[in-house]
Parts: sequence; structure tokens; C-alpha cells
Amino acid sequence: VAFGFIAWQFISQLVLDGCNVFIANGPIIQQLQAPLSIYIYQTIWRHLIILAHNLLIYVVIALLYGLWPSWQTLLVVPGIILVSINGISIGMLLGTLCARFRDLPPIVQTITQMMFLLTPILWRPNQIPGRELFYLLNPFYYLVEIIRAPLEGRAPSLFVWIVVLAMTAAGFVVSLLFFSRFRN
Repeated sequence: VAFGFIAWQFISQLVLDGCNVFIANGPIIQQLQAPLSIYIYQTIWRHLIILAHNLLIYVVIALLYGLWPSWQTLLVVPGIILVSINGISIGMLLGTLCARFRDLPPIVQTITQMMFLLTPILWRPNQIPGRELFYLLNPFYYLVEIIRAPLEGRAPSLFVWIVVLAMTAAGFVVSLLFFSRFRN
């Protein structure tokens, strides 16, 4: 559960701060001539630092329960990189939309809170037999799993990697096209 919370905290904060990235930096954006993507990168960097602090929880739990890092634990690094790239895409897409439509951030926050309950963090997928759609169609499941599984000492399945890579590629293309068209 703790490793799922670590991953969820990182992912959900990328989504929520991605919505407000241009709203929160509005006065600076109006005063400085800088690429708008810098504000997204600052948000990602801030949450990577927070994630590094939260990974201290992993160290404590690993010591308490005798979980010794293995080679599979190193897979957390590409997992975090993929989630961060998805955070950039989310910042480009939702940041632009939320800057234009100010009613969207509370809606996204509510949806994110609901997705927490539908994502297997407090429960395991095998606890709901016959209802696999709750997590198989949930993109947050794959993002959490790509970070949580290596922390637990196991490699994420090939299917999880494929889904996350597909989400990353599709999200980056869509958000880049959207951002380049509507950033003004």
C-alpha cells in the first residue's frame, strides 16, 4: 500500500499541478519572454524532488520488512522517466485547456479523487474477480504499476510496459499538436 501511495502521490500531483501550471505562473508569463514549456519542466522537477523525499519511505519499509533491492528495482528509473514524460504531456494539454477554461481544474481534481478509489492502491486486482475492467481500462493503474512493481522487487509485466509506452507516445503527440496550436 505504501509503494502505491508513493506512486499515486507523484502521478496525481503531476495531473493536478499540470492543470494549474499556466494559471499559477500567469504574472510571470506576462512579464517574461520565455518558452511556456519551462513552467511545465519546473513543475515536473519540483515533483521529482518531492518523489525523492517520499522514496525515503521506501528505504524505511525495505529495512523493516527485509526487502533488499534487486536488479528489478532499477526498473523504477525508466518507470519514473515515462511517468514524467506523461506529466509533460498532461501539463501541455490540461495546462492549456485549464488556462482557457477556468472551470476545468476543480473538475479534474474531482475526477482524480474518484480515480484514486478505482485504481488498485488500497486493494489488489485479484480481490475483484470478474470486474477486471475497473483497472484494465484505468490509465492510472498502469502508471502506478510501472513505479510500484519495481519498488516491490518485481518487474512490471510486458503488457504494462506496452500500455505505458503507447500512452506516452499517443499523449505526447496529441498534447504537442494541441499545445503548438493553442499555446497563444
